[in-house]
Amino acid sequence: MRVLHFTDAYVGGVGSAIDAYIAHTPDFDHFGLIDSRGAPLRIAPGFSRSARLQSSPATWFRQLSSVVRNWEIDVIHAHSSRAGFVARSRNLGVPTVYSPHCFAFERLDISRYTRWTFRMVEAQLAPRTTVLAACSLGERAIASDMGFPRTTYIPNVSSQEFEYCEDQPSQGAGNHVCSVGRISPQKGPEFFSAVSTLAGPAAAIDFTWVGGGGAAAESSLIAAGASVTGWLSRGEVSNRLAQATVYLHCAAWEGFPISILEAVSLGRPVVARKISAMMGMPRRWLAEDPRQALRLIGELIQDAGLREQNVREWTVALAANSSGAQRDALYHTYRIALGESE
Repeated sequence: MRVLHFTDAYVGGVGSAIDAYIAHTPDFDHFGLIDSRGAPLRIAPGFSRSARLQSSPATWFRQLSSVVRNWEIDVIHAHSSRAGFVARSRNLGVPTVYSPHCFAFERLDISRYTRWTFRMVEAQLAPRTTVLAACSLGERAIASDMGFPRTTYIPNVSSQEFEYCEDQPSQGAGNHVCSVGRISPQKGPEFFSAVSTLAGPAAAIDFTWVGGGGAAAESSLIAAGASVTGWLSRGEVSNRLAQATVYLHCAAWEGFPISILEAVSLGRPVVARKISAMMGMPRRWLAEDPRQALRLIGELIQDAGLREQNVREWTVALAANSSGAQRDALYHTYRIALGESE
């Protein structure tokens, strides 16, 4: 089978997900028509062939049509909303699998009217979607409610094999709370800042944002009493996660965060902001607001047994986020796309 991964978002979590899809289906021929939204474009070695998207979205359909025809593609797998729109806007004569990696209408940094428009566009394109392949149970539920005719769930996986490890003391003195990612509206730095501000110096908790962003965004976190590491290597990020007493995930909207998988695989307790992507996750450790998040963090800091329980509960909830489960889900999704399964 010749699968074309089509996206303008081959970077960050989407890029990591595509790399995992390729690694877990080595008997398929994987092709890429990709770009990275201004970030340096890194091509995974698993692609049989790849090409870069042209800079103007107006040319994407013509480029996609040419690639599908000339490379004899069997299935298009479109990743992210813009690529999903282009791939489904006209009939290309091959099945289209669509993975939003978080629907655009879930964004909170755009107007209500814009969100409504994005939702209406998705509803109009739903019948043109051969399979909607969600990366979280929440995303799949949204798609089903919108009337997508066929949906599957392809769980995200950590780069480390997922396995429960006993709670280990953080390196260095004191209590460390961290969050990971680009400082952007999606990742919810204002939520992290609010938790840090509520804690204050008296709590003796070190709040650290592992990642970087614009100077203004970093300054806001620092003003709230948090530290900002700036951009680190993957190994350095894992180091910071391993040192955390608690990993706090603050995203305001998300597909499904790989950083939670990595934190739990390192034995770190997790508190997460309650959003649709957290459907099926341990309710006790989902926070509606910064005040509740701080309360949960405080309980975990005070009780080593509770930290172990937290990791066990997240491990159970994330049992399907394994290499084997992802591989099976991919085969099932592509079989449905080709009409070989229901």
